[in-house]
Amino acid sequence: QRFSLLQLTSECCHEARVRFSPELHITKLFTSHYEVSRWLHEGLPADEFSIQNGVLALYAPLPPLLIDPQQQAMLWLRAKLNPVLMHLSR
Repeated sequence: QRFSLLQLTSECCHEARVRFSPELHITKLFTSHYEVSRWLHEGLPADEFSIQNGVLALYAPLPPLLIDPQQQAMLWLRAKLNPVLMHLSR
């Protein structure tokens, strides 16, 4: 599905003469290598899917629905947001 969407976007941009890079990576667009390294150190799994979910969890305008059967994202988000949550609960 993602590949077909990317191909359609590429074709539309080519027809409209808009410069387009098919090598778009969400993680490179919204984060830095340093930030991702910090997330991994904080316990986020190192696979690309988990890193993209981390980007969505922190930078999406609305909280995303996380399906997390192994509770890895939940543990990481709790550790990541604990200072914020402690501040809000006071």
